[in-house]
Amino acid sequence: KAEEEEFSRKDPDAAARVLERALERKDLRPEERQAFLLARAWLAQRRKDLPRRDACLQALGGKETFPPLRPSHLLLLSRTGRPLPPWTREALLSLPYPKALALVDLLEIPEKRKQTLRVLLEEAKRRRRFLGKVMEHLELLRKAKAPIVQSTGKDVLLFFPRSPGPDSKRKDPPPVTTILGQGALLPREVLLRRLRKATDLKGPRTSRPADLPLFPWSGEIRFGPLPPGGGFPLWRGAWIAPGSPPPGGIWSRPWIPASLLGLLSLLFLTGLSLVLRAAARERRALQVRSEFLTSVTHELRTPLASIRMFAEMLTKDRVRSEEKRKEYYRLLAGEAGRLSALVENVLDLGRMERGERAYDMRPLDFAALVQKVLDLFAPLVRREGMEIQSDLEGPASVLGDRNALEQALNNLLENARKYARQGGIVQVRLNRSDGEVRLSIRDRGPGVPPGEREKIFERFARGKTGKDGSAPGLGLGLYLAGRIVEAHGGRILCLDPEDGLGGALFEIRLPGKEEDPP
Repeated sequence: KAEEEEFSRKDPDAAARVLERALERKDLRPEERQAFLLARAWLAQRRKDLPRRDACLQALGGKETFPPLRPSHLLLLSRTGRPLPPWTREALLSLPYPKALALVDLLEIPEKRKQTLRVLLEEAKRRRRFLGKVMEHLELLRKAKAPIVQSTGKDVLLFFPRSPGPDSKRKDPPPVTTILGQGALLPREVLLRRLRKATDLKGPRTSRPADLPLFPWSGEIRFGPLPPGGGFPLWRGAWIAPGSPPPGGIWSRPWIPASLLGLLSLLFLTGLSLVLRAAARERRALQVRSEFLTSVTHELRTPLASIRMFAEMLTKDRVRSEEKRKEYYRLLAGEAGRLSALVENVLDLGRMERGERAYDMRPLDFAALVQKVLDLFAPLVRREGMEIQSDLEGPASVLGDRNALEQALNNLLENARKYARQGGIVQVRLNRSDGEVRLSIRDRGPGVPPGEREKIFERFARGKTGKDGSAPGLGLGLYLAGRIVEAHGGRILCLDPEDGLGGALFEIRLPGKEEDPP
């Protein structure tokens, strides 16, 4: 209910009242109370009601929040400048690694602190993987009937099961407390260094028995006291017994098997890298699709709710004044046009991506077209408590597709309506300069930082102001407007307002025509 009041009906005060009434209930479970407090704190954060936000956070206290609420709680705490609570580590480790890493990136804390948390997550990931391997090896050792040589990351596991005894006929593996055999877990570099020393022709004669095989592991690894001159020690209680030399041929050259092994390893790693990249691209595509569908649903709900509300009031004859009735009809037309523009944006995205978007280019008066769009958009702006100030020098002849240009203008005006409500004024000016028709749309909103003025025209891109959830959107309006204007041989620029009073200034520049439109 609170979300509907805040986002659909644009009434945050009503949303606050809904949450306050919920918090007054006596039958709430602890986790329900925490959820309402956190939702109320986020609403206060979006409204910049800092005392109420701090009061809600104070009510939550330093206790651990209900696990599903912890990511949202941490994110809000980081945006208030408060220190992260003691349970931050536990909350991050309880999440899947990709989600925990994404949450750390979103936290507004010093980069050094973020790096510490990333190291913590990487270490936890490594330990989980190691514990999984330990359990696999334990089960492997319990069932072993033959010697095992297996790599475990940077170490090599050597295990030799004990000889069959009285319990050899048992079908089940022995319990963990039983002595299963003998073995060792050595760093790979240590084992390789000892083996190279055992087979090094350039080493001193005293370091290797004369009859020890040179290549590869021809002798057996045995345990017990080292017989005089009968083997080479690997570690305490284990030694290599002499064996017969390997057969001749190309395989007697040590570099050939090593080269083949290296080539196979390279091919395997290359294939694995390609598979992982494809999987990552698929995950990103699914994530973008999910976010897109969620945003589309939310965007369509707002005009539909307004259309339904005005239609019910008109059909039930609740509007007594004829002037008010006409105002409602204008709002219905504006909301219907807004809904149509949203649907057209989604459809145009697919057509543009497939290269199927066609334009009906004809001479037209761009000033008259702009005035028509402003007349339809004015009721929606007045409903938000805003005002449009226009100064259109006409006629202004251009060659273009009337419907496409109307769609681009609607997208730019809708962008100003979303982000400039507090400014209250949207200024629209049209003039001719250097053979171009220039239309500027100026608002008094938060503006666009210089580093984002090109990025906001990309597909699904949204500025920093839109990412905090205060202004819902798809990230398609400016992208489609830019593509449409480019198809008409023009361009859209995001500029600094010359008066220095802040806000955003978007300017459409189209090539003009000398002759008047028909």
